[in-house]
Amino acid sequence: DAMLSRYPVWLMKNRGDEASTRLMLDAFFGDGPAEAETDDAPKPVQSDSSAVPDIPDGLYFIRKPGVYLEKICGCDVLVASKEVRGQCPYVSVINGTSAILWDYLSEERNVTVCVMRLVCEYPFTDPKEIDASVRRFIGMMEKAGYLISYNRGAYDE
Repeated sequence: DAMLSRYPVWLMKNRGDEASTRLMLDAFFGDGPAEAETDDAPKPVQSDSSAVPDIPDGLYFIRKPGVYLEKICGCDVLVASKEVRGQCPYVSVINGTSAILWDYLSEERNVTVCVMRLVCEYPFTDPKEIDASVRRFIGMMEKAGYLISYNRGAYDE
């Protein structure tokens, strides 16, 4: 009784959609909705399924430190720590294939090696479709601020 009178208690049910996952994250991590409603807060990652960005092979990518992949209510969710909030959306739900790429980008990689990784994972899928999907994912994640990119030649100098 003493504990219930001091601490808030919620009964949360997962409806299986992104909104319920966001609500749960906001409740657990706090300050999510207020931050998301400000004009300068990063917007959720939106997919443009038709646009395939042209990413040169000399450009390498790595995950931004402070962004973590968590399994929440059966969903793969990127969660930004307090240190990087404001540099990228505080939460984004990604699919299983994107989660594989996210794990793979723990080390610096270019698009070609990311495509080869997924071709090995999905041998019966057209490599051209995989290439386009990888380019869209990397383009969206870089634009949202989840990935750091650099030119390998310039980086080595």
